[in-house]
Amino acid sequence: MKKLTFIFAAILLAIVTAFAQAPQSFKYQAVARNVSGDILATQNISLRISIHEGSAVGTVVYEEEFVSVLTNEFGLINLEIGTGSVISGTFSIIDWGSDNHFIEIEMDETGGTSYSVMGTAQLLSVPYAFFADSSGTLGPQGSIGPTGPTGDTGAIGATGPTGATGDVGLTGPTGATGATGADSTVPGPTGATGPTGADSTVPGPTGATGPTGADSTVPGPTGATGPTGSTGDTGATGATGPTGPTGADGALNAWSLTGNAGTAPVTNFLGTTDPVDLVLRTNDTERMRVKADGKVGIGTDVPSGKLIVQGDPLSPD
Repeated sequence: MKKLTFIFAAILLAIVTAFAQAPQSFKYQAVARNVSGDILATQNISLRISIHEGSAVGTVVYEEEFVSVLTNEFGLINLEIGTGSVISGTFSIIDWGSDNHFIEIEMDETGGTSYSVMGTAQLLSVPYAFFADSSGTLGPQGSIGPTGPTGDTGAIGATGPTGATGDVGLTGPTGATGATGADSTVPGPTGATGPTGADSTVPGPTGATGPTGADSTVPGPTGATGPTGSTGDTGATGATGPTGPTGADGALNAWSLTGNAGTAPVTNFLGTTDPVDLVLRTNDTERMRVKADGKVGIGTDVPSGKLIVQGDPLSPD
């Protein structure tokens, strides 16, 4: 629930002459806080003011509102009760002397008109100029009443934001390096190398190669070729064999130079079925090459991308 901390809701008595008309308003000051007790600083809020007659829940004789009032940096608002946007009643004809009057405060901390009740308090000091306007004769001033008890201490304000972290101080100088202690792990001096012993693995000298033995598998010399015999007579012609089945019409598997019809994209195509490039030529000169991996080159037979055009595409050559 939102709350409104009352600084004071006092009636400031206007200094008027015997013939002057009393101002039809009185001042009201308060500090606005949210449910957490935080001050609503520099924020637009709305207030609805109701004057009850007879009791805190008595008849509302006057009601007004102050929409989108800007608080200051301390959450403070200053209003002139009687000068707001009138909802009901007439401020100037309130009969202040006929009965006790109570002021009810409602607030919308967003600056809208969805009000929540903040509290109701009795107006203990009726503005004497208002009373004089309504009753006609101003009575003698009464004696000063005793000082009222000190009000409760207000809630402690919210802690301010933490200040920025200061700069890091300079690093102090590095201390001197201490002396190195004795190290028992240092190895002693290496001893002298002993003489090399005799090596019994050295092979002796290679013996002489023995003579090659006779090879009984070697064939004898090839005999001389005999003379060619005379050509025999030509034999009779054999009977003609049966005619084989007619082969498929070559036109069905060929692309016509005058156009094709009835083709099926799945089975009829211009290209290769093995991993070989497809080359297009004019004047017996290669003009375009579709690589087996799908890369296309125009003016080059080694395209490095999906489509490579070698040379200036606008050149007439």
